[in-house]
Order: sequence, then structure tokens, then C-alpha cells
Amino acid sequence: EMNHQFSTRLSLERELRKGLIEGEFEVFYQPQVSLADGRVTGVEALVRWRHGVRGLVEPAEFLPLAAETGLIQQIDEFVQQQAFHDVAAWRRNGFSEMQVSVNLTSVQIEQEGFVERFVAALEVSGLEAEGVILEITESTLMQDIEVIIPKLKQVQSLGARIAIDDFGTGYSSLAYLQQFPINTLKIDRSFVGDLRADASGASIVDAIVAMARGLRLDLVAEGVENRTQLRYLAEQGCEEVQGYVFSPALPATELVSVLRDNRFAELIVDSPMAATA
Repeated sequence: EMNHQFSTRLSLERELRKGLIEGEFEVFYQPQVSLADGRVTGVEALVRWRHGVRGLVEPAEFLPLAAETGLIQQIDEFVQQQAFHDVAAWRRNGFSEMQVSVNLTSVQIEQEGFVERFVAALEVSGLEAEGVILEITESTLMQDIEVIIPKLKQVQSLGARIAIDDFGTGYSSLAYLQQFPINTLKIDRSFVGDLRADASGASIVDAIVAMARGLRLDLVAEGVENRTQLRYLAEQGCEEVQGYVFSPALPATELVSVLRDNRFAELIVDSPMAATA
């Protein structure tokens, strides 16, 4: 069994390297929607692997191995460069306020020249730093504070925004939240999913919303799948959401039609925020 697992892992690693060389990776985008008017305010860039034999491979199947082998840095940089290019094009073609969220790993941030590569990717794409939100998990943020925080402050000073992804699943404290260069909290999908199951999930969401207000941070909820969750989040004052209730992650070509149609307003017509917009 151990030999089989090792062989499978080795095979997947070879295929990952081959996929990177042959351009099998793509960037999909999940819309982030304002609960005030149903407008798409931004997108989260998510990597997908279109394997030559297996078809579309979900990130959970290959990202852990990519992180173990160091290939995650190449994947991260590919996603960043492609996302900046696509969003810069959308901003030039009528969606001037569009923002893109890209996920950062500790490997990427800790690399020498991270800030310089970020600036270079912006310059090549033509995207302004104000159009970028860099997402980092609590656990990543706490790994090497002395190295990570100064770099995040540098990119923030350029105009980019910093978001804590999967908030509530890590171990950062309120004291750290006040000190870190953070603009946005993203409520983890596990808490949003609990809104339809029991009261404890709602209590956690309420606490995170109150915390964001107290710290004057923007708030985005992930993994919103139905109108019950949508309405509850709106009632609590959550400004933006993303999830299957609006759209899964889409290839760039499909997302363009979503942006043009502005089809999400009808889903939030009965939300408290829409009523006062």
C-alpha cells in the first residue's frame, strides 16, 4: 500500500511538472457580488488543471502536492499574471471598477523579490494596484510575521488591499488583527453553510460581522449557496458575497457574459440592503 501511494504521488508530480510546461493550467473566476444592488464588484481568481487525459482536475487534488514539492510558487505566479492580464482587459472594456482577488501562499510571499515580481506583473498587465486584493489565510499570516508583514505593508502602500481568507478557522487574535495591514475579512464557507443547519453557525457569523464593524474592515462571505443564507447575511450587514447562489467559478470567456448581463440583481431584490440602496 505504501509503495502504491508513493508511486501514485510520483506519477502525479511528474504530470504536474509536465502540465506546467505544456500550459495545461487555467484561471477561473468566481464573481463577488454586492448585496446592495447585485453588481459584480470583483472576482476571485482560482486555478484549474485541464489534464490531457483526466479532464478538469479540481485544486484539492493537486494543490497539496504542489505545496509539498515547491511547484506551488510557479502555479501562484501563473495565476497572478493571468488574472492581472484578464482583469486589466475588463477594466479597459467598460468594467473600470473591477477588482481581482488572488490567493497568496507563504512560499510565494517569503521568496526573495516577491514585491518586485508583484510590481512587474502589474506593469506588464497594465493593471493598477488598486484593482488587486491579495488574500492570505490566518495560518499563513502567522507563520513568519517578521518576513510577511513588512512585505504586505509594501504592497498595500502601492494601493493593493489585503484580505484574510477563511477567517475564523485559524488562530489569529484581535490584537494581531489590529496590528496587521488588513482591509477585508472573508467569512469561511463552513460558517456560512451552518446557517441552514443550526444556531451556532449564525452566532459565529454574527460575531465576525460585529468584529469587522468594530475594526472598520470590509466583509465578504464565501460559499453562499441559497437565498436563506443570502438574506441572513444581508440582514447582518455583510456587504459582498460569493458562492453558487450566484455562480460557480467560470473561465474568463464565460465570465465576460456574466458581467455584461448583470443578472444577479433579481436574486437580492428582497434583501434589506437592496431596499435601502
